[in-house]
Amino acid sequence: MTRNGLQAARESSAQLNVVIAMVDDAQWEAPSACAGWRVIDVIAHLAALAHEAVEPPAPDPTVPSNRERYHDLRVDERRGLSHAQVIDDARGQTVAAASSLDKDLKTTLKTGASLLADAVAAFDCSLDEMIDRGTHSIVIGSVEAVRTQDAGQALIYWRGGYRPLET
Repeated sequence: MTRNGLQAARESSAQLNVVIAMVDDAQWEAPSACAGWRVIDVIAHLAALAHEAVEPPAPDPTVPSNRERYHDLRVDERRGLSHAQVIDDARGQTVAAASSLDKDLKTTLKTGASLLADAVAAFDCSLDEMIDRGTHSIVIGSVEAVRTQDAGQALIYWRGGYRPLET
């Protein structure tokens, strides 16, 4: 993530906090645009994603390999919480994720984008195209520079969780 990306994430979080303040208990229970999720479940989803950015879960072969089912599982884990608890969790996890990423953005390569200093591998890319599909974007880029380190163990994301890459 770049410093600009981190700043955009902080601004998005601040905007979300403005919206959160305007939503009442009845509105939290309303269906969202995500099938089977209430509005509060979307906030629970954001909390889960922010938490995993800071503290990726250990490999777990029991989690669903289908990404949507995996997200359902993470939302289901928070369904017993009150609206206030879900919102507090989301705010806390978002701040923790931003702080963690901010301290790790310490190095640059060719494009000037900030890279994770301790990453086993870093790809510095220029943006060629961004294709929006629903709530996600597909990013296509050209690799401008690569940095690798022998220290540490690489992780891959597979079947709903992060796992060490065995060599």
